[in-house]
Amino acid sequence: MDPLFLCFWISFFLLSETLLLPLSSAAQFQNDDCDYYDSDPSEQDILNIHIVPHTHDDVGWLKTVEQYYYGQNNTIRHACVSCILDSVIYALQRNPKRKFTYVEIAFFSMWWDEQPEDIKEVTRHLVQNGQLSFANGGWCMHDEATTHFMGMMDQTTLGHDFLKREFDYIPTVGWQLDPFGHSSTQASLLTSEVGFNAIYLGRIDYQDLQNRYNRRSCEGIWDSSPNLRNNAVFWGLTGSFNGNYGAPEGFCFDVLCNDDPLFGMKEHDLRQRVLDFLKSVEQQTQRTRGNNVMLTMGSDFQFENAMYNFKSLDLLIEQINSVDEETMLEIFPNFKGVRAFYSNPEIYTYYRSIEYTLDKEKKDSDAIALFSKGSLDVKYDDFFPYSDCAHCFWTGYFTSRPALKRLERVGSSFLHAVRQVQTFYSDGKSGFKEIDLLEKGVAIAQHHDAVSGTSKQHVAYDYAKKIQEGINGASSFMASALTAAVFGDADAEFYNFQYCQLRNESLCEISQDESQNTDGSFYLIVYNALGQKRSDIVSIPVSTNATYLVQRYTGGTGELGETWVNLQSAVAPNFNYAKIQDAAPFNLLIEMNDLKPVSPTVVQISWQKTNLFQYQPIATNVKRYLRPMYYNRNDDFVARQGSTEVHFVGGQISKVSNKN
Repeated sequence: MDPLFLCFWISFFLLSETLLLPLSSAAQFQNDDCDYYDSDPSEQDILNIHIVPHTHDDVGWLKTVEQYYYGQNNTIRHACVSCILDSVIYALQRNPKRKFTYVEIAFFSMWWDEQPEDIKEVTRHLVQNGQLSFANGGWCMHDEATTHFMGMMDQTTLGHDFLKREFDYIPTVGWQLDPFGHSSTQASLLTSEVGFNAIYLGRIDYQDLQNRYNRRSCEGIWDSSPNLRNNAVFWGLTGSFNGNYGAPEGFCFDVLCNDDPLFGMKEHDLRQRVLDFLKSVEQQTQRTRGNNVMLTMGSDFQFENAMYNFKSLDLLIEQINSVDEETMLEIFPNFKGVRAFYSNPEIYTYYRSIEYTLDKEKKDSDAIALFSKGSLDVKYDDFFPYSDCAHCFWTGYFTSRPALKRLERVGSSFLHAVRQVQTFYSDGKSGFKEIDLLEKGVAIAQHHDAVSGTSKQHVAYDYAKKIQEGINGASSFMASALTAAVFGDADAEFYNFQYCQLRNESLCEISQDESQNTDGSFYLIVYNALGQKRSDIVSIPVSTNATYLVQRYTGGTGELGETWVNLQSAVAPNFNYAKIQDAAPFNLLIEMNDLKPVSPTVVQISWQKTNLFQYQPIATNVKRYLRPMYYNRNDDFVARQGSTEVHFVGGQISKVSNKN
């Protein structure tokens, strides 16, 4: 009988950054030319109103990524991201003063791949002259509560790699407008440590927000890590400090909004609208300190008709800058003048840094990062949990959709393992397509409506599908790469390895099918992705109780099979209380000790079938990891752990007792 082969990997989280692409260690502004800025940031008596057009495009939520991008299934929600990007690029060309901020590189890369070279060249020019800028720069705007920091870093790296490759662009600000609370990890590892100068947030607890109104501290310094030095960054709220990230109430000029545009209005009515806008800005100045305020003019999937937005914004800026001095002094008595202009988060951060550098010189106070610690409040902890009203805590997503949360972790873990195999156990020229698919699937899953579990069900299925498609492709590459590395030029029969992902459900087609035979054997490759030795119990689904001989290949010279060491193993019944279809009736438990770091281990499993199931004592070392189980033909059994006994009758718990 020809042997069959089984392949799976122990691929836990890799606590190492060595496989990540390096990010900027000291972020710099994209353009140091003075013409890049529309005013002198050193004039402290002038109020600078930064008009920041932007769109927030969820990488899946009510609709899937593709539905959002192409504008499909608009009965759920009207949104067309490709239309937004087409429209924005056109509108920016019409007026060199206009600026726009984009965030979600998953969408932008899809759009970029569809563009002809002339449009790409226009877009590069817009980026180079500062009209089109990127905040965050990650594949998506990741969640901060349910993500693992490695997933956050991976998706950020994927987006930054695209921007560096296509535009030689390095983002310098974080832009976390929509996540439901904010973590200290985001401030330290994903802001300061990636080279960002600042991070801007949309949502914080409503009581915290009100308290900050009273203290004029809706912006400040975030020094979140007690261990990392020089880790503090500037942080601020968006959405005019109203707890979100849109335009001031009454001034949403997008086609999706109900507010009237400014163009086409009579002169008196236009003047009144502009004065109402300035009064809203004055309220915003009372909630922070300094002479700069940022107005985020945009929201979810806006700017599909960018010219419609920009025509109102052009007129708004023009009218503000033409308001007479006397009227301005009535509205803003603490400033000698007011100046409005198109801006972006990078420019706003630069103005703030200049402002507080000058303030530091005045007060001679110590500085944190670019900003004066003496002038701004310093925050040391996180922004969890988030609530937007009394008894309205957004905490259910910490545990919702646990299966998707687990799959995201499995995909992320597998991604790190396959990167290692490509680097150390292949020619380094293959596997890029398969790994790229997994990278993008895992990156999209970091979105704040993905791993959080807050999307519609059909969207959650789509997230899972993308991760699984990536695992399928990457596992195929990994199997072939490890087989070649382990067996070399062996016969073709050695190239039939498969990844058994559902061992936690006692499902593995190749081991179950082969173990149905009277006797036989198959091989197992166990890959340890950790940077240290690991010992564990490996569970293999099998179809029959048999006397299994498990041997580990220890290396050496000669033909395969000459240097093998017996491993301790035991067969345990699978009672399948979850009633999983086709689940194996038994699991072969193998004690694997001292698995070498970042290395594969080859195991051979052979057997002879016995007629009746008999409980066999488990070897002492294996017994440490297992709860001994005894059962009879009526499926009644007792599970013992220490002094506690749990009695099962007919598959149900009948009694829990303590022998003490």
